Amino acid sequence: MGHSAWPGVVFAIDHGFASFPLGTLQTAPYVGRNLGAYFMKKSLISFGLAAALVAPLAAQAFTTPGGVRVNPVDNEVFEVIPKSSGSFDEFWCGASEYARRVKGAAWQDLIYVVQGRSTSVTTGRKSAVQFSLSPELAGEPLPSPLGWLALGFKPGNRMTVQDARSYCNRSPVRL
Repeated sequence: MGHSAWPGVVFAIDHGFASFPLGTLQTAPYVGRNLGAYFMKKSLISFGLAAALVAPLAAQAFTTPGGVRVNPVDNEVFEVIPKSSGSFDEFWCGASEYARRVKGAAWQDLIYVVQGRSTSVTTGRKSAVQFSLSPELAGEPLPSPLGWLALGFKPGNRMTVQDARSYCNRSPVRL
């Protein structure tokens, strides 16, 4: 009897444990199919199930390259949650990245602050800011924060996606 490329099968054949002729294992007589196709089908089914389980998790959270998490609160509002207490730059950078990459916002679309710095409703972390692309959710429009003079986040603050994205390129000042 010919030897297979699978050592365990060789042992089974040589010692009489196999109850059917395995030959070179090109086909599986018990199912009448090519083993490659059989295992390929099983692999594709397993991959499909795994992807279906992971897809809802991927839709729920977004992380910027800088490590800032952004979670949707509902269909209109999203929450930026930095790793630590968070800087002005981290919040606006996270909002712009999420608006552009997940929501598909254009560069000149406005991002509005819905709720200033407070406890996260999605994670319970101490520092989070809620944003939206919808002006109705932001309340009374306030002027855009400018430069180093920006003092926190107030509902109604707004900035274009492009302006907010400029905060992603700033290096933190280390003293």
